[in-house]
Amino acid sequence: MNAHTPGPWTFEVDEWHPCYVRNQYKTAIIAQVVGDSAETEWNAHLIAASPDLLEAARMIADECADVNVPSLGAMVKLCAAIAKAEGK
Repeated sequence: MNAHTPGPWTFEVDEWHPCYVRNQYKTAIIAQVVGDSAETEWNAHLIAASPDLLEAARMIADECADVNVPSLGAMVKLCAAIAKAEGK
């Protein structure tokens, strides 16, 4: 079960509003990123990629757990990022 709005999320900006991240149906705003710099836009892109990044991280963690491929430090960091994304 997801505790967040399912992805994919999309990034959009228009002349009247700051950067928005919306759900796939564009019926809900996930985030509004305020600012007028390129950094603001990149932050919105990163937020929009979050569901995809979490899914990829879960896949890597699951696939590598049994074969012990990544370094212990990398796996600890990956698992911590997954936990943070899942609000744990």
